Amino acid sequence: MSFFRSLVDRLRPAPPTPVAPTRVFSPDRKHAVTRPPSLATVERVAALTGHFAFLWQAVAGALIPGATTEDAELAYREAVLARGLTAAFPGYRAFPRDITFSVGNEVINTLPSTRRLQSGDLVKVQHGLRTGTAAFAYQAWTHVVGEAQTSLQPLLASARAALAAGVSVALVGSHVGEISFAINDVLARAGHWPSEHYVGHGIGTSLHMDPQIPGTAPPDIGITPVLAEHTLLSVVVLAHAARPQLRVAADGWNVLTVDGSSSVLFSHMVRVTADGPVILTPEVNAIGGPT
Repeated sequence: MSFFRSLVDRLRPAPPTPVAPTRVFSPDRKHAVTRPPSLATVERVAALTGHFAFLWQAVAGALIPGATTEDAELAYREAVLARGLTAAFPGYRAFPRDITFSVGNEVINTLPSTRRLQSGDLVKVQHGLRTGTAAFAYQAWTHVVGEAQTSLQPLLASARAALAAGVSVALVGSHVGEISFAINDVLARAGHWPSEHYVGHGIGTSLHMDPQIPGTAPPDIGITPVLAEHTLLSVVVLAHAARPQLRVAADGWNVLTVDGSSSVLFSHMVRVTADGPVILTPEVNAIGGPT
C-alpha cells in the first residue's frame, strides 16, 4: 500500500503554477543499480496480481450512490476470502483495515467509514495482497461513482497519460529518474501538479522497497538508480487539480487537501525486462471494473 511514509515529513510548498521540468542528465555521475527480487518472488507476485481484475470488479460493484465505503470494504473482503487470498494491508505498519477509500479532497490512506457516496464522487482506492511474507502486490486506482463531473475529466485523463508515460520508460538500463521525469512532464503540460510528498517504489518481498520513484523530476536523472532486469516497481501517479497543500487527519492515516481541491491516484506494478516493461496489474476503467 502506498503510504509513502518515507517522504511525508518533507512537505514543501508547490510552485504557484505547474512548470514543465527541464531534463538534466549527467551520464558520468555515480549511481546505484536496483536489486531485483528472485525469479521465484517475481512469479509469486505475478500470481497475486492475476487476481486483481476479480477484486476490482467486486469493489466497483459496491461503489454506488448511497453505499458506504465500509460496504465496499466488505465486498472486497468477501472477494479476497472467496479466492483464498490474504489482504496485505491489515497490520502492515499497524494499519487497521483491509483496503482504503479516499473520497473527494481525501488524497490517500483513508479508512473505510459510514460516509455515503454520491454520484460524481472520485474514490481513490488502494489495496494489496500478500503470500505470507514472501511476496506482495499492490495497486491503486481512481473510481468514479456514477458519472464524473466534466471539470474532472482532464485531471483523470492526464493522470492516466502520465502513468502510461512513466511505465513506458521502465527499461533495463534506464534510470529511475526517467520515470519521474515522464510523469512530471505529462502532468505539468496538462496544467496539473504531481505529488511532491508521496512516491512510487519498488515492491516484491515487501510492500515498500527501494528504489523510490517520485512523481517530480529529479535535478539530475543521472544520479538516480539504474534499473536492472526483473526489478519490480509500483509506478504511482498522484495528481492534483490545484496547488497541493496537504494535512494529515487526527487518525494519523487520512491525508487531505487543505483547500478541498481534488486529486486522483493511479498505479501499475511493472516488471522490468529485456523486452520492455511488463505490466502485471490490470488496466481498470476509470468508472469501475477492468477494461
